[in-house]
Amino acid sequence: VCALLSTLLVKEDSFSLLSLAMLMTLYVPFIAVLAIRGDEYLDLLNFFQRVISFVAWCGLLQFAVQFVVSPAWMFPFDQMLPNALFIPGFNLVIPLTGGYLKSTGLWFLEPSTFSQALAFGLLIELAYFRRLDRIILYGCAYLTSFSGTGALLVFTMAPLVLARNRSAAPAADNLRRSA
Repeated sequence: VCALLSTLLVKEDSFSLLSLAMLMTLYVPFIAVLAIRGDEYLDLLNFFQRVISFVAWCGLLQFAVQFVVSPAWMFPFDQMLPNALFIPGFNLVIPLTGGYLKSTGLWFLEPSTFSQALAFGLLIELAYFRRLDRIILYGCAYLTSFSGTGALLVFTMAPLVLARNRSAAPAADNLRRSA
């Protein structure tokens, strides 16, 4: 917030106080710190991984349904729900060559956010659990998004994660030992 406000010293244009207040409101929860044990942290990460696994399976199913039925069946919510429930300005349906569509994991607004969620799941898996079945699942689901944002995240962070975990044991083992 201080950095944003300091730009006002050199900028002559007006700015939105409401937008600044909304930004500050969004970041207020990040000020709080909650002390948890290592095993509780692993439980939270594992819960996140279960959610990402569910979404990955949804994305694979969503992508496959266009080959079995038709691309129109990929996004069932836009067929059933009123338009007022959708957030405008997002690319929910992005076509590929040949009339096929990119997967959004069924629950995300765009394929790029789907790919980012899968990238976070993959990075957590590499850092803490190293379960090969989940790594393969996230990788296969990622391919259905045809999005580069998740790959950018993985290629940027994976070397750091892997360098941090040079030991043979995943970080989860170290957390369990320290708990």
